[in-house]
Amino acid sequence: METAAKKSMISGNTSEGIDRISSLPDEPNSGRRIFYTPPKENFKDFINWVLISQRETKLAKFLLCVAPDDYFDKMEVLWWIHAATRRNVQEIVLEFTLSEIAHVELSDKHSPNCFISKCHQLKSLILHECGLGAMTLLSIDSISLSSVTIIADYYQLDEYGKCKLKISCPNLKFLNYEAPIPKDIIIENLLSIEDVSIVVTIIQDTEIFVHKMIKEVSSTSALTLCNYSILGMYKATSKGSLSLVSFYKLKTLKLYARVDGDFMQAMILLLKYSPNLEVLQLWCLQYNGGSRMHDLDESVGCLESHLKSIHLTNFNGEENEIKLLKFFLKNARVLEKLTIFWVEYPDKSEEALEEVLKFPRTSSEVVLTFLDAKPQPSSRKWYDR
Repeated sequence: METAAKKSMISGNTSEGIDRISSLPDEPNSGRRIFYTPPKENFKDFINWVLISQRETKLAKFLLCVAPDDYFDKMEVLWWIHAATRRNVQEIVLEFTLSEIAHVELSDKHSPNCFISKCHQLKSLILHECGLGAMTLLSIDSISLSSVTIIADYYQLDEYGKCKLKISCPNLKFLNYEAPIPKDIIIENLLSIEDVSIVVTIIQDTEIFVHKMIKEVSSTSALTLCNYSILGMYKATSKGSLSLVSFYKLKTLKLYARVDGDFMQAMILLLKYSPNLEVLQLWCLQYNGGSRMHDLDESVGCLESHLKSIHLTNFNGEENEIKLLKFFLKNARVLEKLTIFWVEYPDKSEEALEEVLKFPRTSSEVVLTFLDAKPQPSSRKWYDR
């Protein structure tokens, strides 16, 4: 007896004259997936037929994979997506394995914005290396989205510089921005935000951009900033033209930065405005040219009452890094763990270790741990390691 799963599978070449339409599931609302691999034109006719004639059947998943030697008109794909949403599709997956994948453009000024707003079940949105073309506004406006990731490289600087970005998602929990700075950014209604990452690919004009993002996500519990983001934030506030908001709910702060005098000032500022911070993770960028770090003796609220764990990764034993360790051991009163991951081949490991172990520790509970190197940050998610 033929199983329901087999009845819902369709494969082969329709040019052989085999009737595969009759193998479609008859029951409405079955939610079954249909797999089909015929020649291209037959495939288009088949998809059109299914989306038009089977309107009473709800779709669980619409999956379209385009191989390098395939070609589909963008209007056909957009129509299929639109038709699938009218069938209450629960998940849409588009995989374009083309040689020019990094140059796919959201060239239509309205379709991407309309598509996002009309997908009422969309939970996660990832725009990876998508060109903006002639778009002047990229609007991510959704009540269902819980995760948004935007990733683009520096070569898309001009396109982003001509386009405004708007993000309005009341149920958004995770926001990851790794792209050039847009012409302007509007962030609103991020009422549920929990985890924010801001990684800009160029240092120019970061001040206002980073400040606009940060002030609208002050309720986040986790924040990740790159070197450019940190310096942009610090410049904006140190000039007195912009004020930094307080992060009362922030528990975890992840920084990817060059350890020098400017960074130290910026970090102290962030710590002062994060009174309940418990975990600090720092990836030390190696850079021979940064300003020297001076000894600091400042009162910082979270160091006195909340900060319990510090992770320093890519530690090389440089003078500024040693001073940073000395500062933490002296001022972190409730610190429980200070973990240091060396670079792959530290030249000064033994010498630095002996020096650090002699530093006075304000916290009697702190455990100081030196570990071998972790992998280099080849992944964009280096801070999760």
